[in-house]
Amino acid sequence: MTEPTIAPTPQPQSAPQPTQQPALQPPIIDAPSSVLIYAHSPRIYWWVIWVYSFICAGMTLVQGQSVDVGGVSAVIYPGGWMPVSFVALVAIVLLFTNLDLRGVASYIFGALVIAGFGALMYFQVWNGMYAVIKGSGLMISGSVYFLFGVIFFFAWFVSVFIFDRSTNYRFTKDFLIETNMITGAQQAYNLRNHGAHSRKPLDFLPDFVFGLGWLGFGTRDIVVHIGAGGQQDARIQIARVWRGNAKMRQIEKLRTT
Repeated sequence: MTEPTIAPTPQPQSAPQPTQQPALQPPIIDAPSSVLIYAHSPRIYWWVIWVYSFICAGMTLVQGQSVDVGGVSAVIYPGGWMPVSFVALVAIVLLFTNLDLRGVASYIFGALVIAGFGALMYFQVWNGMYAVIKGSGLMISGSVYFLFGVIFFFAWFVSVFIFDRSTNYRFTKDFLIETNMITGAQQAYNLRNHGAHSRKPLDFLPDFVFGLGWLGFGTRDIVVHIGAGGQQDARIQIARVWRGNAKMRQIEKLRTT
């Protein structure tokens, strides 16, 4: 009798182990994907008034003398140079920002201001001018300086950080996108083949002096020319961009990357 053949028992096979893939690394981007800038009104330069107002208020509080003005005690700075310089500075900044002097007019205005202050210091007429102001009944106390500082600080802050930010401009590699933050409306300008941007020449008084260009900050106008085939179709001027030189370098780096 033939013995039955016993089939071998199949051995369980281990499942194949998945091959681990190396983790993907995010790409390294040297330049930002976009550059956001804001245009500003001339009121961005009103910081000069509120800063000087607070300086005058502090100096009057420390070095001032108490005088009676119409039965009311007021602290007045004893020197004539402070009220004269304060009135002159407020008048100069308000005149300059309301006329919005640019270019050659800005240089002429700045030269006249420097010459005027130089003449006042050379001929020592501070006290004489102060006597005229005092004789007119105008007394500037420490509280008046402080009040001016608060008023102009509030107006400057609302203008720079609320009104001016209602519209922004965002540069990407190929587009300029203008956005109205109030209505949400957007306008896109194609810069891929026919966009050019440039800085307007430096205005000494607004950009270098009031805009703190001498400290490395400064305001500059950024002009975008949009056209095709050598024909200029549009010109967008983004006025008084804070740290305009640095923003312009970021835009140039972004568009050439």
